[in-house]
Amino acid sequence: MQKEDLDYFRKWFLDYVNQFSSPDSFIRENIRLKIEHTARVCENILLLAKAEKIGEEGYRLAEAIALFHDLGRFEQFMKYRTFKDSESENHALLGVKILKNSGILSNLPIKEENFIIKAVEYHNLMEIPGCAESFGELLFTQN
Repeated sequence: MQKEDLDYFRKWFLDYVNQFSSPDSFIRENIRLKIEHTARVCENILLLAKAEKIGEEGYRLAEAIALFHDLGRFEQFMKYRTFKDSESENHALLGVKILKNSGILSNLPIKEENFIIKAVEYHNLMEIPGCAESFGELLFTQN
């Protein structure tokens, strides 16, 4: 992943979440919380990635995953007025659907696109499916 790709993803994300602006203070506050959460996750994933020394491309890939990990939360909240998957729908799968339908990842190599999709899909699972070994190997072979 190139720097330009990540820059594009950041802009797309901000444009995406801006569509959920509302005069309703309850909605505004909850959307703001998720935007701030995403920013913190992006900061923390970079600290972890740098500690693992996975290289510049790996750092960008990790940040893209962090940026998109809760993408489904915005639509989930607008539709159901909750962040509880048990009372609405799985926000990770909703995020995958948004990523796929938007085509935002289509300029990436297929390996990276699939990696981001799987990371978003799996991020809220208690246990990652058996393919996790090859999933993890991909991240650490980026440098």
